[in-house]
Amino acid sequence: MDVRKKIKFGVLGCSRVALKGMIPAINDSEFAELEMVGSRNPEKSKEVGTRFGAKSWGNYEDVLKNKNIQAIYVSLPNALHEEWTIRALEAGKHVICEKPTAISYGAAKRMVETAKKNNVRLLEGFMFRYHPQHAKVKELIANGVLGELVRFEGCFSYAMPDRKSNAMNKELAGGSFNDQAPYSIYASRMLFNEEPENVLCNMVYNPESGVTVKTDMVLCYPKDKYAFASSSFGSYFQSTYSILGTKAHIRMSRAYAVPREMETKIFLDSDDAIKEIKIEPADHFRLMVDDFCQEIVKEPLHAKDYENDLLAQAKVLEAARRSDAEKRIVSISEIDGDAEISVTSNAKHERILLTGASGNLGQAIVRSGKFSKLIMPTHEEMDLTNEKAVAEFFKKEKPDAVIHCAAMVKMVQHENEPEKAIDINIVGTCNIVKEVLRAERTGKNKIRFIYISTDGVYPGTRGNYSERDATFPYNKYGWEKLAGECIVNLLSDFCVIRTSFFDSNNIRYDSAATDKYSSRVPIDYLPKAIEFLLQHDFAGTVNIGGKRKSDYDSYKEYKPSIQACTYEDVVRGLPIKLARDASLDSSLWNKIKRDIKELQVDD
Repeated sequence: MDVRKKIKFGVLGCSRVALKGMIPAINDSEFAELEMVGSRNPEKSKEVGTRFGAKSWGNYEDVLKNKNIQAIYVSLPNALHEEWTIRALEAGKHVICEKPTAISYGAAKRMVETAKKNNVRLLEGFMFRYHPQHAKVKELIANGVLGELVRFEGCFSYAMPDRKSNAMNKELAGGSFNDQAPYSIYASRMLFNEEPENVLCNMVYNPESGVTVKTDMVLCYPKDKYAFASSSFGSYFQSTYSILGTKAHIRMSRAYAVPREMETKIFLDSDDAIKEIKIEPADHFRLMVDDFCQEIVKEPLHAKDYENDLLAQAKVLEAARRSDAEKRIVSISEIDGDAEISVTSNAKHERILLTGASGNLGQAIVRSGKFSKLIMPTHEEMDLTNEKAVAEFFKKEKPDAVIHCAAMVKMVQHENEPEKAIDINIVGTCNIVKEVLRAERTGKNKIRFIYISTDGVYPGTRGNYSERDATFPYNKYGWEKLAGECIVNLLSDFCVIRTSFFDSNNIRYDSAATDKYSSRVPIDYLPKAIEFLLQHDFAGTVNIGGKRKSDYDSYKEYKPSIQACTYEDVVRGLPIKLARDASLDSSLWNKIKRDIKELQVDD
């Protein structure tokens, strides 16, 4: 390739793998050149850029704005992959992103959709696949040397990382599962040349950091083939796989992390003899860069299916997460809605109790006109904190559904009046749930329960939270709502809605942060969603949110005069904690809407 036509790369992040592997590979490639290095630390970006001969340096945004750059290498902590990959794709840049590119299947879908929308390519950075030793193994398999494939075994382990490293940071999506397990999973998919059907996974967690330090899983492939994948922090270094067939057995001396100067060996065990096949040293990082650069200049652009490969890998990882969380075998078909959700359609509710009718959401529900039989007691008619009063009201009105919106929501008030907050948000919820349980137990009537919770039950640091993510509220209100969720889960017919909203007609703020993110929806959207879930009797917990946006971008559409500020500006002097990124993965909600065709909810 002509030097003038080399693909110009920008690099986001100065990680160890970038400095030792990817940036040297870009410099060594005849098809690429290093244009710019980006870091949150300006001194770091300058030092790295100077060392490796970049033409310029700056922060992440500077890299994306550079019109000379055609491709981006994302080498950031796992939790930041989605945000910056999508931003790079939206800027019209091709992207190589370190594995795991996505920490949820929903995130993977959003990335791929963005790539397709902008007609750019997205490659997951499994550099090891490009090492010639794997091509040799695939050649042996294709030639029938192993016979019918039976079993794959892979292991990736190394010493326990420093507890201050990203690998030990839960909020940055560190841990053995994210950092090590994807390698053996990918290798089994590559060698079997098909996708697994079921996954059984068990993870061990560090009690201090909360990250995974050991992962073992079984992948069940068609025709009774199995893959066993193990990864761990704190074990002797292993970077190996073996594959067993009916005629022979292959094992690798070094499978995943291979220094460019290292000769590798393939051991072929057949007929009571072990044959040693030597593979010359190779730089698999450079080979990956070469392949990517040649691919993105081809016509048509999508000759190689990088994107669907990424999605297939993400499905397996998602199934593994679910398997560990639910302690069961998970079918790959369950991911992304191939399995049916248990929903009963067209339920009719003649008497719906609405608590908190005077609040913002309550008023929006009334205003929507979606519910013709609303029972809306005042505080005098039904004091939620008074168990006897609640019981008497239920006995009198006999509701067949409850939409529980009532809550004390002013954050500062929780600091000044914690007892009152507990009474309203926890005790009040307990009192209503007791009456619903009593109705269930006596068989008098079945009461459908809709509980309005908050995105504040999640930690609020990395965003893209799914219903299966661990909860850990960042303020007292979040803990109170999480307590309410626990109580509601005692019911047999309930739906917990985790959401965040704003009144598009009454934005009280004069400024909003450009670096504080959420999935807030306009308040008038929620009555439609509540009606939908009420009528279709979805049981369980569901995130309802819009696109991930900064507070500034969310509000500016409705209040053009609003001024931009930073997260630090917002929280300065506040006695409470606020989320930096509370955005939600609403894949389940979107699936529910998609699968039920009888009623549509307008977005």
